Amino acid sequence: MRIDVFRPLALGAPAATVGRPVLYVYGLAFDGSLGVQSVFEHLRDEMRSTMLLAGARSMSELSPTYLRPDHASAAAPV
Repeated sequence: MRIDVFRPLALGAPAATVGRPVLYVYGLAFDGSLGVQSVFEHLRDEMRSTMLLAGARSMSELSPTYLRPDHASAAAPV
């Protein structure tokens, strides 16, 4: 996930999607609902790490100032 979700949120998007549906299927197959919960916890931890590395302490702090100049004007990857 890392920058794939961080960037659009920092640019002001109200939400962003994660293009890893296979993770949910693996989580479900591995341990049912607890496996899916584990996948979501992993994604949350990745976002938290990315925010901390950028210097953001909360989601409400996110803004284009947390992006490098060459990323701030770039559209989110499709």
